[in-house]
Amino acid sequence: MSVKGSVAAVGHIVQEQLQMKYGLSLDMDDFLRKVDSLCRAQLSGEDWDPWQVVNCFNSIKDMRFRSRDASKILALRLEPESVVFDRLLQEVRLMTGTSCAVAVVGRRPSAVAVFRESYGAPAFSTALVGRGGAHAEPLVVFGPPEVQQALLLGVSVVEVLRHDAEKEALPALRAEYVSLRDKPGAKPPADLAVSAPPNTPELKSPVPVNLPPPPTEEHIDRQKSVRADSRLGLAEALRERRAAEAAQPSVARKPRRRHVLEPVGAAEDRERPGGRGRVAWQSGMSAYVSIFGPHLWQPSHIVEAMSPRALLLAASCASAWACTNSGEFDQTAFTVSLYGGSFGGMAIALVMVILASLPLCCGVLKQYGKIIATVAIVLGIVSLLVPAFGSMGACVPFVDAICQERCSGYECTQEEKDGMGSLCNALGIFVVYIGAFGWATVILGIVAASLGCCVCCGCCKAKTDEPSGSPPVVVGAVQKA
Repeated sequence: MSVKGSVAAVGHIVQEQLQMKYGLSLDMDDFLRKVDSLCRAQLSGEDWDPWQVVNCFNSIKDMRFRSRDASKILALRLEPESVVFDRLLQEVRLMTGTSCAVAVVGRRPSAVAVFRESYGAPAFSTALVGRGGAHAEPLVVFGPPEVQQALLLGVSVVEVLRHDAEKEALPALRAEYVSLRDKPGAKPPADLAVSAPPNTPELKSPVPVNLPPPPTEEHIDRQKSVRADSRLGLAEALRERRAAEAAQPSVARKPRRRHVLEPVGAAEDRERPGGRGRVAWQSGMSAYVSIFGPHLWQPSHIVEAMSPRALLLAASCASAWACTNSGEFDQTAFTVSLYGGSFGGMAIALVMVILASLPLCCGVLKQYGKIIATVAIVLGIVSLLVPAFGSMGACVPFVDAICQERCSGYECTQEEKDGMGSLCNALGIFVVYIGAFGWATVILGIVAASLGCCVCCGCCKAKTDEPSGSPPVVVGAVQKA
């Protein structure tokens, strides 16, 4: 079964169990991205079952997820339980409509998040329905013969942090959830034998989950000592994942090529033992390119990607690839800087167009034509560069925001800041001239400079009047006395 299918099924259950149990909701994009990327550093291949995903989830330290409203950061623990079909059916009937278990079903095994009974399945006396992944049907109906593995998942919140790294009290259980669990028979004893329906094949024995041992005093002390720097664990996991990908042979899995622009010296720094170029750079500006992927450079997508929101997305992505997103990025000031340069250049060019039109079209101020022409030509050319200056000014807070979100031990060096600033300036020029009305500034600036040239040459009404001389005298004419 696919990696993304297993991760998505577990994600469905975690989200709905948190909503039912605590009244909390996760940012699912953040959850799926982190679980997928961090588990790839530990699990090889592209065929994961839910047991492996749960085992990997519980074994990674300091993995935290943002809430949907971005007000909290949650640390979770999954509590798996292998069950047979009847036990699974009992749990589904207890919380109808809420995903409570992940099942591996079908001839081509796929993981589904089980959440209710089927409304009608003639082939079975009882059937369940699960939500499929991206490459499966949205709703998958299955009965006892099709189930290969079934895993009940309980979700517990073990820590709640605010963005300032301050702890909060653990959330209380919702009254609805408590009332369900207090019902008679809600949790049957472990030694209760559950009989399967007649002619039901035996389920395959699931792979035993290797849960981490209970924490010891030494483990607790070690966790306390690194609590203030908890983001370092995530950086180490990212580094291990990249090292694992680099160590895989090209025959087994061909690495995907990415269009990544690197600063001078980043490749040599990445190859050195202990070099920080790879982690440092990819947690910064390369996240911008990898998010858009190779299609960014296709002609059909370049105009859509070159918008004022492109660098804003890069800043958000760079923060997500770093550690816990505890800082703030002034997106309003960033957008104003991009548009400010364009609108400022347009204002200068428009004033020069009007000024040059006075002697050229209206015949006004012709005696100052040379001065007006000089000012219009110079400021018309200068207005072409004003949007570029605005984009360069916007890159300073952009690079600072990336460096503030870097993990402890991987702070930005001056060389890295210069490299990220150079790349930001290059991208910002394209963004401001194509997506932030810089093209309008270019048009008005060229028109202003052209009109100034016309005034300088005395075209149209800007031509000065020749002084009137004495009337011509005819040779040989007799003048009257």
